[in-house]
This record gives sequence, C-alpha cells and structure tokens, in this order.
Amino acid sequence: MRLCNHNILDKKYIRLDYFRFSHPLGNSSAKHWFRLLVENRFDVHIFFLPRILFVSLTTLFIIPFRLLEEIVYGRRIENAKPKPPLFILGHPRSGTTFLHYVLSKDPELAFSSTYEVMTPHQFLTMGWLWRSLYKLAMPSTRPMDNLKMGADLPLEEEFALSLMSNASMMNGFYFPKRWLFYLRKYALFENGSEADVATWKRHFLYFLKKLTVKHGNKRLLIKSPGNTSRIKQILELFPEAQFIHIHRNPYEVYVSFERLFEKLIPVVGLQQVSREDVSLCVLECYKGMMGKYLEYRALIPEKQLCEFRFDEFIDKPLQLLEAAYQHLGKENFAEARPFFKEEILNHAHFQQNKYEISEELKEKIYSEWKFAFDAFGYDA
Repeated sequence: MRLCNHNILDKKYIRLDYFRFSHPLGNSSAKHWFRLLVENRFDVHIFFLPRILFVSLTTLFIIPFRLLEEIVYGRRIENAKPKPPLFILGHPRSGTTFLHYVLSKDPELAFSSTYEVMTPHQFLTMGWLWRSLYKLAMPSTRPMDNLKMGADLPLEEEFALSLMSNASMMNGFYFPKRWLFYLRKYALFENGSEADVATWKRHFLYFLKKLTVKHGNKRLLIKSPGNTSRIKQILELFPEAQFIHIHRNPYEVYVSFERLFEKLIPVVGLQQVSREDVSLCVLECYKGMMGKYLEYRALIPEKQLCEFRFDEFIDKPLQLLEAAYQHLGKENFAEARPFFKEEILNHAHFQQNKYEISEELKEKIYSEWKFAFDAFGYDA
C-alpha cells in the first residue's frame, strides 16, 4: 500500500496510545514474533519501538510457561475431539460481537474468553494468573464502539491465531501496511495455496482442542469475522458445523469499519498508514469476504445455516434467536432464554455510534459493493 503524509498518526489522532509499551504479541512465541518481523522486513515506526522491546522481552519470558503447558497438557490436547461448533459469521462491524455476547450465555455452549484468547500458549496451566492480570489491566469498554470488555467476556479466536502463527488476518492490524496481504492470504485464501490452508487449519484446530480440554468437551461457540470467508475450509474440518450469519447495511458497515481502523491501529499497530490506505482496506475486505461468503454459502446444508439482519436483531433479538434455534434443531432455547434476556437487558442503554456519510462516498460504496446490496436486499 502507498503511504502519504496524511496518515492516521497525524496530530488529530496522537494520543498516549502510541507510546504505551504493552502489546498482544507479547504472548506469542519468540519464534513467531521473529517470523513476523522478518516477513515484514523489520518495518516498524519509530513511535512503536517501546512495543517492539516489550514484545521481544516478554516472548522470551513466557517460554517456561509454554513448555510447562506442552508437558502437562500436550497429550490431552492432541487427543481432544471438538464437537461440531456453532459459528457466528459476519463481516466486521455487522453486529457479531453483540450476538456473540448474547449466545455465549447458552449453558450448553463454551466460548473463548478474552484471557484465553490473549494467552493461547499458557491459559490451561497459568490461566488463573493471566486472568487476574487482565482483570486489573483491561479497559472496561472497547475503543471502537464502547461495548463492554472484560477478562471473562467472549473474544474472537482470531486474536489467538495471530499469537500462534502468521495464519491470521489479525496480523494485518499489527502490520497495517500489509493488511490486505494477510486478509488475502489467510482469510480469503486467494492464491489457492494448500500450504496456507493447512497452516491455518492446524493452528485453528489446535486452539479449538485447547478450548475443548479447558471447557470439559462442551460444544464451542466460535466467532471471528474472518471465518465468513472460510466456509469451505471450516466444513472440511467440521462437516456438521452450524452457522448463524448476521449482516448489516453496507453503508453503516463501511463507516463503522473505518472507525475501527482509526481506533485500533494506534492501540496495536506497529506501522503508520494513510486514510487512503484504510479506505482501500475497507472496500477490498468487504468485497473479498462477502464475495467468498456468497460463493460458498451453498455448501452449507440448509438446516445448518441461519441468517438475519442486524437491525432486525436489535429490534427483536429473542424472537430471532428462537427462530434460529428451531431452524438449527437446537432444543434448549427455553432453558437459554432467561440468560439471553438478561444479557440483552444489560445492553439496553447502549448507544450505537452515529455516522454521517456524504453522497459522494455513498456512490463509491454502492458502486463497489452493489453485489451485496442486491444479495441481502438493502436499498441504495
């Protein structure tokens, strides 16, 4: 991507975030961290050198914890057999997080919590310690939308994959100059490389096995926007997996996703990128991800997929969930309903961000994403 002088590190966005030293990659392996640096030619912005030092030191510090976990749990992880998961699909900023929070209250499901996702190498043996540390250190809300955050709250497994291997689109937020590279290589699998697919499958399945060990073989609830374009690969691993896809007005997705970049990159990024680059990433991500979803949606057996709109879910969440459970053949809605209701009420006062969008930008979005407007029935 081309860099220009007008970047998201200009004075309008300069905050203490740029100078914080902590970083998620501190919980990756030293080998993976070095691979990422080599893959990105050690191209990091000078603002973020404290983060580089922090990650380099902490990846060495956690080596004994990683080895201990492999010794104690290695065989159990290898022998674990995850049940066919329930997947939440949806492009970033389509309401997947709210749906994740609600569905995580189903007593029959287990989910990846924030501290588990952020410490994928050591949460089985030292989870009690990291959970306590995250409870002390984490902000109470997310920077991009003010939804609640917490060590025990659900978080997508994509973060864990980014700390275990290069095979995660989340690595693009750490190295945003190559955001599209990670999207196309490990979420869209555009180059058709069997090695790339195998790498992603191996680490994805390994993390699900660890969750299965941790949560007593309960069925897993899995949510990552990147999985929206991985239907074919997921079905190869779990032919009986079930899916709930939530979609949102594309105009709202665009402005909300652009805001996510501007909020998240200062917190976890190691490079600077321009607003032009961000706009390109947003446009290409939606085209690629939703295009793949529509291409491979037909592979999912009819009784294994349910779809609904974000605005409808906000208006009548319990009715849509009941219909989804009936469609998917899940018989415990009555048991789960009070837990769903309580979680929904906890978000009753949440205010969505309001956005203004120019006619010029609307025309650009529509011209690029017309296929999705048509496929999902949104007005231009």
